[in-house]
Amino acid sequence: MGAMVSMLTTDGVLPAPMKTPIGDEVAFVEEMVRRLVEDFPPRRTMTPAERAAQAWVARELESLDLSVTGEPFAFNDNLYAVLALHFGLATAGAVVAGRLPRAGAALQALGGGSYWLDSTKRAEVLRRVFPYGASQNLLARVPARSGTPRLRLVYLAHIDAAYTGLLFHPRFIKTFTHKGTTAPYTARSLELATHAALAGAAVAGLRSLLGRGPRTAGVRRAIRRAEYAIAIPSLISFLLNFDVVRRDTIVPGAADNLTGVAAALLLAERLRHDPHPDVEHVFVITGAEEAGTGGARRLATAHRQEWSTADTVIIGLDTLSNGDLFWTEEGEQGIKPHAPWLAGVLARTAEDPRFADVGRYQVPVGSTDVAPFLTAGYDGVTLACVDLQQGSPRHYHYVTDTPENTDPTMVVHAVDFAEALVGNIVATRLG
Repeated sequence: MGAMVSMLTTDGVLPAPMKTPIGDEVAFVEEMVRRLVEDFPPRRTMTPAERAAQAWVARELESLDLSVTGEPFAFNDNLYAVLALHFGLATAGAVVAGRLPRAGAALQALGGGSYWLDSTKRAEVLRRVFPYGASQNLLARVPARSGTPRLRLVYLAHIDAAYTGLLFHPRFIKTFTHKGTTAPYTARSLELATHAALAGAAVAGLRSLLGRGPRTAGVRRAIRRAEYAIAIPSLISFLLNFDVVRRDTIVPGAADNLTGVAAALLLAERLRHDPHPDVEHVFVITGAEEAGTGGARRLATAHRQEWSTADTVIIGLDTLSNGDLFWTEEGEQGIKPHAPWLAGVLARTAEDPRFADVGRYQVPVGSTDVAPFLTAGYDGVTLACVDLQQGSPRHYHYVTDTPENTDPTMVVHAVDFAEALVGNIVATRLG
């Protein structure tokens, strides 16, 4: 198993391999999701369970005659602690700005500015307050038969499981989450909180310029009342994310995202005999996605020279159950539209009668493993399921995200769409 040997469980023994042949796709998905949940709980980021689950999947990928390697990287393990720090600091800045407006402005600017950089995958500033530990990405390659690929397709599916809290209670999501396929500004709660923190910094800085004389007292009081209102999004974000940190509970993560892992293996089996000699396929089982797309961030940086933006397309496979299938547009600080050629290919793929149920969805909050690649200039898209009546996948980041609450037939349907999409991408890019 090469580079993956050091990533096994403590005693070096893995559970037995899959019993269901990969050709029996629905049963294969069902067994893989169940086995990963049962044999490797709780798959918290940067733990032996995450590493052992990847090692087990590596063995299954090797059984398909794929070349498998592991790439370790460093990241931290709790996105919600990072969020609580950023927006807690912004809230504290709004409080102290009453007496110390310049200090308050600085704290709000630091919280909002650092989170903007973090969520756009440009830099890690306040995140570095938390310790970094070891995680890893697992890569399996189907090389181009010609030797030098003219087109590379990279498929991403994360294996770690998420934290939960009040923020993800089904009633909370159904009450407060936007239900449409497009995401207006008011639905993008973390973008709103980020902008509010930066606006609060600007207002506090303005008030500091007014001085303390009696002639400006009324204006200062009015501005101070506005500052309290502006701080509300930061306060709500802090409280909800602190609740997740306080509970310290990991969900089973069956749909999110063991369905994506299973889909990656099915797709690898279908594409490993790709008839086009100039196409390379790379299947990546990422770590630390739930911590803030850590694996994808490091992957995009590590392969920047090898994977040219001109000849590489990224496809994410994430939560392929518990809703209708969509191709997504994302960007936590502003939705990024797909490149026109890719938007056309997606629409054309959905014209197939088999995929009449597949449409476009804008992700209002959070990001997938494709996001760091979009920031780095790659073209890419994530396939995911969303229940529009709830505003998220059913059982999203909740304790009920179990194998019993996943639909293997939807996973196979998503793989069908992904395979058709790949065929259309190859035809469009290579003719």
